[in-house]
Amino acid sequence: MPKVLIVDDEPHIMELGKLYLEREGFQVEGVGTGRDALTRQAASKPDLIILDLMLPDIDGFEVCKQIRAKSDVPILMLTVRKEDVDKIVGLELGADDYFTKPFNPRELVARVKAILRRYQVGPKADKTIEFGKLRIDLTRHEVTVAGQPVPLRTKEFALLAAFAKTPASCSVAINFWIWSGVLTTMAKPAPWMSTSTTCGKSWQAPASPSRPCAAPATR
Repeated sequence: MPKVLIVDDEPHIMELGKLYLEREGFQVEGVGTGRDALTRQAASKPDLIILDLMLPDIDGFEVCKQIRAKSDVPILMLTVRKEDVDKIVGLELGADDYFTKPFNPRELVARVKAILRRYQVGPKADKTIEFGKLRIDLTRHEVTVAGQPVPLRTKEFALLAAFAKTPASCSVAINFWIWSGVLTTMAKPAPWMSTSTTCGKSWQAPASPSRPCAAPATR
């Protein structure tokens, strides 16, 4: 019997999800805070977690990040936050699906079943991304440039991972590094160098972030 952990501080949402999931044969637990979610996940090892973002203590992004650092358990984010950036951040932090409120409980059950099917038969995702001298560890949520650790906030990490996963977005990724101060910081005292498969040539960090692939490298 698959075990589902619902993390939501709204009792009626929790009870609604529990009612429909139990009808389909799931074993369901519910908690209302991020700290309780981390404790229950470690103790009961659920097969899937339904996670709200707007929790009273630790937000759902941070809960997802901490769980992903230790476990591959499927996570379905269920939230009222509908902005695209929140969806991108949630998915890049390791969520398997993103579902917004208000919702049809039958669709929630269908999504849970679909995620579990994919999880059981699907291939494991690549856990690292390398882009020139940039290395992103998706399991540990760590970023290094030329072997040096780069501190990033939760949303910065997720957006950087999203950009770097798509070769065609190399210029967007570089602009993001410059905007966040990562590239500027890591470039000193020696210029940071990398090779872009999209741009087809080596380049240095440009003075203007609007033309990241314009300056060829000096060798």
